[in-house]
Amino acid sequence: MLTECPVSFESQSATLRGYLITRTGANRGGPAVIMAHGTSATIQMAAIEYARVFAKAGLAVLVYDHRGFGRSEGEPRLEINPWVQCRGYLDALTFAASLPEIDANRIALDDQGLYWFEEPITYDNIPGYVQLARQLSTPVQLGENFYGPRLLYQAVLAGAGDFVMPDMMRIGGVSGWMRSAAIASAAGIPMSTHLYPEIAAHLMRVTDTAHWLEWQDWADPILAEPFEIKDGQLLVPNRPGQGIARNEKAVAEFSQ
Repeated sequence: MLTECPVSFESQSATLRGYLITRTGANRGGPAVIMAHGTSATIQMAAIEYARVFAKAGLAVLVYDHRGFGRSEGEPRLEINPWVQCRGYLDALTFAASLPEIDANRIALDDQGLYWFEEPITYDNIPGYVQLARQLSTPVQLGENFYGPRLLYQAVLAGAGDFVMPDMMRIGGVSGWMRSAAIASAAGIPMSTHLYPEIAAHLMRVTDTAHWLEWQDWADPILAEPFEIKDGQLLVPNRPGQGIARNEKAVAEFSQ
């Protein structure tokens, strides 16, 4: 059973809000992890579910919305500023260290068997990624905010991470993906997808170092035939083109 307490703290003249999630009856002063969602999302979209998993395992979890997003204050709303979000993380660390439920010397998540840390710092801080990749035992994943294959090439050349996961829109569509896949293949670096699973699934089949397909069912309500998931695998349909057709009735309903 979990205890979820609403919390708030100040960051750059704005109040950031979230939850402190702990296992009910857990000893105070235990290890902790701090979480916020990636760039533009809110904790209710998915992060809080991950936080609950960590809490069930015995960690105290501070999960919150970035400044200007969700329940947190801050203007302008919905503006993505990586430096503002990094400042928020630092203020979250300071706040978490002051809580009796958390041991300030045990706020970390390395050596816990995690599969990877996904873009833990701003995407273009290549020297920072190089340092993290050398110091952490947990693999570092990066690349979802790379605009075009050139920055991915620079990151691979510098040894900035263990895995890459380009975003198909930012990397330059199918052409940008295929150029990036060649770079990852030459370096022997596993390559995963970021969003757009119905299109990315096709590209994974022609990616030498294909790793994980990031799956969301967000488009299912407007698809005539959503892709099938079976035994943890996405089944790419044997249909013409991308295999995607819209449910026009659903599209009309959502457009009203």
